[in-house]
Amino acid sequence: MDIICLPMRRKFLYLVAIMDWHTRTVLAWRISNTLEADFCVEALNNAIARFGLSDTMNTDQGRQFMSFAWIDWLRRSGVRISMDGKGLFLNNVFVGRLWRSLKYGCVYLRAWETRSEARAGISRWIGFHNRRRPHSALGGKPPAVVYWQRNDQQMQKVALFYQHPSYSNRISVPWVCLGHSDKTHLLKTFRPDLETRRDHQRSSLSDHH
Repeated sequence: MDIICLPMRRKFLYLVAIMDWHTRTVLAWRISNTLEADFCVEALNNAIARFGLSDTMNTDQGRQFMSFAWIDWLRRSGVRISMDGKGLFLNNVFVGRLWRSLKYGCVYLRAWETRSEARAGISRWIGFHNRRRPHSALGGKPPAVVYWQRNDQQMQKVALFYQHPSYSNRISVPWVCLGHSDKTHLLKTFRPDLETRRDHQRSSLSDHH
């Protein structure tokens, strides 16, 4: 997660974006004309509502990410907090590449007059980045395609595990009726059990041989 200053014709706006590092997918973003922490928390809430909780949130040591509102929200949500140390700018290199592409592919080609124009232009470009822009590190696939493929594979494993009779009494709602955020929660809840069950199966096979 990072913040960037975007030039307009007569003023500036600040953009914050939350990115999935593995797939380079932009999960949420917000713009603001101030550097208060509110628009960062709003972007975080939007990302969680749409994609579920992350294991770790990495940021720099900007005052927005050192604020009580930000840290308290992450701690209460059970998300691990990771902050880049002084001089470790390469820790956020993926977001830095996103900013460079956004500037030269969108911002510098426009001279937005209003905040609504900027929001519309950024929205179109991020939609293009997520769903249509091929990425060499992802085998030429757009980030969002790889993101959903990876999560669907993980959720299929959880669905099979959830349907096992040993765990049928844990949850009374059918898997197909669960929303994406609920499935993500199950994925995080049952991941240790999945690993334990896989290890047990491997040990059983080795005993037979």
